Amino acid sequence: MGKVILRPVAANRMIHFYIRCMQAHGRMRWRWCNGVKNKLLVSLWMQFNAQRQHYLQYFPKAEYNLICLEDHQPIGRIIIDAREMKILLMDIALLPVYRNTGIGTRLVREIQDEALSKGLPVRCMLKRSTGQCSYTNGWASPEPARMVSI
Repeated sequence: MGKVILRPVAANRMIHFYIRCMQAHGRMRWRWCNGVKNKLLVSLWMQFNAQRQHYLQYFPKAEYNLICLEDHQPIGRIIIDAREMKILLMDIALLPVYRNTGIGTRLVREIQDEALSKGLPVRCMLKRSTGQCSYTNGWASPEPARMVSI
């Protein structure tokens, strides 16, 4: 897999990629009639907006980036909050076709290398419903807490 580029984007501009990821996960059936599709889009917007408002309130300095190929085609997203005492990996998502290609692993290792050079721990946010990291390739098993060092 070639080089990937992180392209900074405003938090409110990530909605388009958020919807693409949900569609790619197969959680949404786009062949439904427009009335149902519109309700799903409104529901996704509300979910996205609630997450965005929470992140802006509790992590106001977080960096929002689209993960792009060299041709600037977005293939994923990553949200990181770098603080004085730790680096928090808040979210990382790749479209299914780009998973298991090493892209996520490479990005996480770059974050780990940066943290190591600064003497900081890296933490990742866990899914509240499962208590597990969405991305676990090469990480230690998550602790039951909401954040885990990697």
